[in-house]
Amino acid sequence: MQIKTFSILAILSIAVSAANIVPVAVGGACGGSIQNAPICDTNLDCISTSGALGSAGICTLKVSDVGGPCQQPLQYSAVCKAGLVCVLPLYPIMPGASGTCQIEICSSRTSTTTAAASTGG
Repeated sequence: MQIKTFSILAILSIAVSAANIVPVAVGGACGGSIQNAPICDTNLDCISTSGALGSAGICTLKVSDVGGPCQQPLQYSAVCKAGLVCVLPLYPIMPGASGTCQIEICSSRTSTTTAAASTGG
């Protein structure tokens, strides 16, 4: 009986201490090797400022690679890695559907500039 009581109290104390942690917004300090280290809000990553394992960091937007999500209906939507574009679905299954990061094959700006240069315009 004592073991069950101790286990229940331990679980409750962990739940209570976790409930007291307020998620940190973009640009806020996070992580570190301390008890109750600040955690980033939903869909944010804690990026180490020193690169050392277990070091504190800064909350940043998630960065998606090819095929990853972007423009999600979230407060902090993921962004595409440099060189990629976010392509929204033509026929979304539901309103607010996320886009997908893809390699930009041809942008309208590049096409227009190329066309203007070739016609002398």
